[in-house]
Amino acid sequence: MKDMKIPTPINQFEEKSVLFIITGDYEGRFLIAHKGTIKDKLGLKFSMREEGKEKQAYVHSNPGPEKAGAMSHYGKYREDLKLKFYKSIRDKAYDLSFNGKIDEIYLFSPKQTMHRIYGKLKKETRDKIKNKFYGEYTKHSPLEILKIWEKEKKSTPERIYKNKEEEKILTKSPLQRKRIIKK
Repeated sequence: MKDMKIPTPINQFEEKSVLFIITGDYEGRFLIAHKGTIKDKLGLKFSMREEGKEKQAYVHSNPGPEKAGAMSHYGKYREDLKLKFYKSIRDKAYDLSFNGKIDEIYLFSPKQTMHRIYGKLKKETRDKIKNKFYGEYTKHSPLEILKIWEKEKKSTPERIYKNKEEEKILTKSPLQRKRIIKK
C-alpha cells in the first residue's frame, strides 16, 4: 500500500474519491485517488503454475454410471482459474467501493476480459462505474494511469451501455449503424 502525491497539472480529486480498477487476464490492481494523493491499495496476481499443479485432474459425470476423466491444465481448469480471479476482483471492488466511500469507479481492462469482469461485478459497484477504458494497463505506474485517464477522458464521452447489443450498435460508424438498424 503506497501513497503517492499527485502532481498539480493532473486532477487532484479534492471533492470525490475515485477508484481505478486495472485488470489483465490474471492480474489486477486497485488505485484510490482522493485529496491530492493516489494509493496503490491492492494487487492480485494469479498464476497457472502457482495456483495448481503441473497437471490437473478433471472428472466429468455423464448421465449414467460411467465417469469420464482427463489430465490437463488447459480447458476447464483455466476457466476455473479465470472465474476465481473475477470473483476476487468482484469482492475486492465491492469492499473498497463501500468501505472506502468511493464516489466514482473507472475500469481499465483488455477488451476480451472487460465484459466478463463487468458482468461479475455486483450491481452496487457497477452503478458507480463512470467509464470503461480498453487496453492492457497493469504494468503502468499510478501516475501514468492518471495521465492516461485524463487524456482518455477528454477524448471519450462518458457512456455506459445497457447491454452488449446497444454498445455494438453505438460504437459503429454512422453508415454501419444505418445498415444494422435497417435489418
